[in-house]
Amino acid sequence: MLLLSGQMLFAGDPYFHFSLGCEWGSWKPINLQSTGKSSSFKSLNENLYISGFAVAPLSKGLLLRLTVGYFRHHAPEHRYDTIHLFPILFDTKYQLVTESRLSPYVSYGVASCATMPDSGKFAVFNRQTRFGFGLNFGTGFDLLLTKHWAIGCEFRYHYLQFPKTVVITNDFSGPKINFSLYYLFE
Repeated sequence: MLLLSGQMLFAGDPYFHFSLGCEWGSWKPINLQSTGKSSSFKSLNENLYISGFAVAPLSKGLLLRLTVGYFRHHAPEHRYDTIHLFPILFDTKYQLVTESRLSPYVSYGVASCATMPDSGKFAVFNRQTRFGFGLNFGTGFDLLLTKHWAIGCEFRYHYLQFPKTVVITNDFSGPKINFSLYYLFE
């Protein structure tokens, strides 16, 4: 009932709807960049990030976002070929412009993450699995394509620490850029 009354109250805000979507991009933890390669976002295959997310409106311009993601870092110079991260992020998303098809925003929140190294076998939770916590903040924009479909682009910084070393570091902090596609429900 509260959600329905909120939707009527903010009828001019095209983003004031529950939405589901997916993201695709590159995450560049700074401590994993010791390979001597460029620190640009060109090597997407080495730093692939994908996720699914749900967004729920709280008030005009203020949204809650829950994201469940997957990050893979290909590191052939180490004992393990690939590092897998499974982050869960809980963010607030504050829209700077609400009654427009183009909506810039800022976001900030907390993260929990599981990680495991992989030596060519399928990654599974085992005794080498580590759990870490962190913070994240970013900025981006959403573009409403139709009444129900939107795309977005976001630059986010993750501060992510693990209590124990995972392969070569316990610090997976670094920038992430991603693109998103999502569906807005009525």
